[in-house]
Amino acid sequence: MGQQAAGRGRKSAVRAPTSPNPRSSGGTQRILHELHAHQIELEMQHEELRRSQAELEVSRLLYIYLYDLALVGYVTLSESSLIQQANLTVATLLGVARSVIVKKPLARFIFKEDQGIFCVHRKQLFETGVSQEFELRMVSQAGKMFWARMNISATRDPDGRPACRVVINDISAPKRVEESLQIKSLVFEASLVANSVADFNGIITEANAAFLRIWGYSHKDDVVGKPLAHFHCDPHEAAGILTTLDTLGEWEGEYVAKRKDASTFLAHGLATVLRDENGKVMGYQSAVVSITERDRAAMELRQAGEMQRDALQEQESLIHEIRHREKMSLQVISGLLRKQSEQVEPPSPKPRRRKRGPGRKTSR
Repeated sequence: MGQQAAGRGRKSAVRAPTSPNPRSSGGTQRILHELHAHQIELEMQHEELRRSQAELEVSRLLYIYLYDLALVGYVTLSESSLIQQANLTVATLLGVARSVIVKKPLARFIFKEDQGIFCVHRKQLFETGVSQEFELRMVSQAGKMFWARMNISATRDPDGRPACRVVINDISAPKRVEESLQIKSLVFEASLVANSVADFNGIITEANAAFLRIWGYSHKDDVVGKPLAHFHCDPHEAAGILTTLDTLGEWEGEYVAKRKDASTFLAHGLATVLRDENGKVMGYQSAVVSITERDRAAMELRQAGEMQRDALQEQESLIHEIRHREKMSLQVISGLLRKQSEQVEPPSPKPRRRKRGPGRKTSR
């Protein structure tokens, strides 16, 4: 019986693992489920972290593109106007490495005569907090000057102290175009010939002072907006000039012009077509000289020359007469002096008294 009991014990010991305890099996399943859920959560967190890292890399590259490689310069200044940060565009404009300009005053790269402009706007910024925009000249490390448009706004540095954010835009090219247009405008306005510009319909859009003077107008508003034919005696002649311009691109000749008071004058004009970059007609420009005024001016100049020549001849005759009279006067004076010298007798010489020698006595 003991052996049977031992055998049963061994069999039950062998069978024990194959019959799991319901309570222990449920705990294991729960743990496995929790571990599986935790693993899924970790995988999701890992995916989220990987996605965040990818977004951070994209943001970093975007920051580099938008800040360092921007078309404009970005600078952060301390309260004392020392450069704290600068992008590559600023370094390129100033011709120095970015590490070199950090902790340097921005005024070092501002044209000396324009430093006051920066100081005034910087002061207004810190006093009012309102962003400032202005233009000034800057100088690179190599001494090259360029025009810049600055926009400055107030900010704070990482320590909470007042700072200034500066946007620098190189406007040298537009400035040169602006200056060129100003020069052309001055030449257009100051010209002694009558300059005008018309659109492609032949309507005047611009006229200079000489145009107003020659045609007898006081204000430009009285001329702008009128067709070219308005200033011609013969409208058909004006239409023919425009046709020639459209065909040949230029025209030169004479025509009878009509002033504001309806009087006429003979004009000599030179006109050309204005085209855009695609060759499309934008309008016309012309330069006109009044032949009547030109002839009058030439006649006045000729008369002035003749008057000056007559005056010179009269002056030369007067000088000749004065010299002749001076010569005659000298001759008369010389003759009188000679005649006077002949009439006056020379005085007789006085007798000389003899001197007595020493030791001589006078005899009595």
